[in-house]
Amino acid sequence: MGKITAASPTLFRATKTTTTQTTVGTTTLFTVTGEVLIEAILGYVSQAGTADAGTGTVTATLGVTGSVSLFIGSMDWILLLINTFYVDATPDANGIALPAAMKDIVITDNILLTVSSSGSKLPTAGIIRFDVLWRPLSANGNIA
Repeated sequence: MGKITAASPTLFRATKTTTTQTTVGTTTLFTVTGEVLIEAILGYVSQAGTADAGTGTVTATLGVTGSVSLFIGSMDWILLLINTFYVDATPDANGIALPAAMKDIVITDNILLTVSSSGSKLPTAGIIRFDVLWRPLSANGNIA
């Protein structure tokens, strides 16, 4: 049996702000190496999500390589209103308790934002700041 110590691995914070979203595709928000424990991950919208007049719907998911909706499943891009927390499929103003999918998750893959369109509609704006509080589990565990 391994020795139990009082100290746990250091809690780290990583932050990334997206540029104005005007295309569909997948963006690597954070590069993950080794094994890490996500204590909390959240997005905060600083520019509302908008889309052009094309057909279909623009949607977004937040996840990892191999599981693009691990944290947040598909949500309508235009629901991203300025000064709201993006922690589930219905962004919230003022404050919200973090949903289970946004905390205490162990990962080994990069964290991704995927923006898709079901037709010809494209995003025209939207900026989100993402914050991750995490701890390394393996010797090489890191988020950059």
